[in-house]
This record gives sequence, structure tokens and C-alpha cells, in this order.
Amino acid sequence: MMSFLSNVPFLATAVASRRVAVALALTALALLCAGCASERARVEETEQMLAAAGFHVQPADTSERQAQLAALPPHKLLAQGLQVGGSETTGYVYADPDVCHCIYVGDEKAFQAFQQLAFQKRLADEYLQAARMSDDARFDWNLWGPIFWGPAPVVVVYEHGRR
Repeated sequence: MMSFLSNVPFLATAVASRRVAVALALTALALLCAGCASERARVEETEQMLAAAGFHVQPADTSERQAQLAALPPHKLLAQGLQVGGSETTGYVYADPDVCHCIYVGDEKAFQAFQQLAFQKRLADEYLQAARMSDDARFDWNLWGPIFWGPAPVVVVYEHGRR
């Protein structure tokens, strides 16, 4: 079949173009799946910090709760002014329609604890990145020779006045 296609340049080009298109589509799908996995991990990490900070999980286990969950922006921490016991306060809500199908609710104290945990995580991530960069910088490529980047350059030095 390939010999037939090679005799018809237009068909050979069309088949090659289709193969390239399929390869690109598969690559895009793989990247999309990787992005979904990292997004899910980010959401789960945020929810672990919310729970550790004192937020309470409220499942969307009734039709009314499911409707309100669907109306909230997903994976965003929102502040809402509330009247509790005759005094003004702020409540916080985080909606997750994808992983736990629930909301996390917390007060000002839980929000402050969450902010502190998020700051500590960012700081730990920066330290880890710096440590990795430091480890990378310690590797001495010269000990391993010019295997990876070709032969050593040849340097020719001409001295004036000598022949």
C-alpha cells in the first residue's frame, strides 16, 4: 500500500499530514491530562490546608445544597458578611464541585490560620526550590569529560616573531 502512495504524491502528503495531526492531537491530550492531574493535586492540597486551618466540610447532600454549590465559583475562597448573634462578622466559603462535591466554611480565625498555612507552604516550596538549585549547581560537569557536548575545543596560539 505504501508503494502505491509513494507513486501518488498528493495521497502520500495527505497520509503524512494526517499522521502529524494525530500525533499532535495525542500530545495535546497528554498535556491536558497532565494539567488536570496537577489541578486536582492543587485542589486537594488547598482542601487539606483548609481543613487543617479549621474550616468545616459541608457535603452537598441535598438538592438545595447541590444547587447552591453549582452557583458558587469553583475552587475560590469567598468572603461574605454575616449577622451572627446580632453582630457583624465575616464568613468564608470554598466550593469544590469536582473532588469532594462539598463546600468548606470557616470564620475569621480559620481564614487567618489558612493564610498562615498557605504562607508557610509557599516559603517551604521556595526553600525546596533553592535547595534543588543548589544541588544542581554542585554537580561538576568537568569531572565527567566532554562526553555530552562534543570534543574539547582546539586552541591555536600564534607567537609573534617566530616561524
